[in-house]
Amino acid sequence: MKSGKYKKVCGIISVILLAAICFGVYEYKIAGHNSSGENTAYRAKTDKKTGQETSYGKSTYTDNGNTVKNKNRISSTSQKNITTEQAVKKAAECYENKNENTRFVFDHEDVRDNVPYYVIQVFDSMEDHSATSDWYYINEKNGRAYKLDLGQNRLIPVN
Repeated sequence: MKSGKYKKVCGIISVILLAAICFGVYEYKIAGHNSSGENTAYRAKTDKKTGQETSYGKSTYTDNGNTVKNKNRISSTSQKNITTEQAVKKAAECYENKNENTRFVFDHEDVRDNVPYYVIQVFDSMEDHSATSDWYYINEKNGRAYKLDLGQNRLIPVN
């Protein structure tokens, strides 16, 4: 009888240790990913430019070599053909794996190869966490949508 309880306790402890190790490896990889050339910014619950409320408090984006952050670029609505709201709608139209938890949020503006883009984050929002699914770059001038291929660091046209 005692050896049966001992085996059961050892089995439970083994499962707990395995889960702890897997979680530790996952956290280690995430920490390594976030520290390798990424900037992490905390955004307010409401985007100051658009007044659009976001349900996602933390924004992470990669500052890539071919990405130019031009802070002196004049952001005028007369120079742009689409709004951030239209860009979010465009990303929602392009994304195929929607479910009741899928959210589309304007994250930031970016310039790649001298082309201005709205960057839209697509994520699933669950009760206890959220998981980013994709990033869409919407051309501010013509509204064309591109999906970011993170592995190749390139934009893939979707429309």
